[in-house]
Amino acid sequence: MLRIGIDNGADGGIVALDGGCKVVNSTIMPVMNVGVTRKGKDGKSKPGKKRVLDMRVVVTLLRELHASDPDVYAVLEHAQTFPGEGLSTAFNSGRSYGAMEMALVAAGIPYDIVRPRRWQMEVLKGVEGTDTKARAILRCQRAVPDLPLTWGRKRKPHTGLADAACMALYGMIVRQGA
Repeated sequence: MLRIGIDNGADGGIVALDGGCKVVNSTIMPVMNVGVTRKGKDGKSKPGKKRVLDMRVVVTLLRELHASDPDVYAVLEHAQTFPGEGLSTAFNSGRSYGAMEMALVAAGIPYDIVRPRRWQMEVLKGVEGTDTKARAILRCQRAVPDLPLTWGRKRKPHTGLADAACMALYGMIVRQGA
């Protein structure tokens, strides 16, 4: 049994857990930096960088996970825009979300799209605090202790990996041995 949680933001992650809540794979969302030209406030064009989803890496990863275990199921977080978010940001977020859904289809992995509130209500039940990111990190550290949320010189836990792990836990709850 393999359950995959996907936080599809640019700072998101992909976490695959087996039936014993052991980490099979954990990946920060694979993105590429692409060069773009941006206009500054002074009206002059300046070179910049934009992060876009590396679709080839995602499809390859999902196909490998599906090949390793035929009893696979994924939970993809529903994309949403936030107040004050620019049109370009909203468009790129939707683009990545659609690409992630298509990657699941291409890999032949059954999946559900779940709103954040839904998985949070189920998985974060009983975890103290009010900040959902902090609660997800706590739940993840307790339920999936072998998932490295910090690495190298980083001290702050990666919230995208914690959310993805919590979605994989949600997948275990809704698809027990399906």
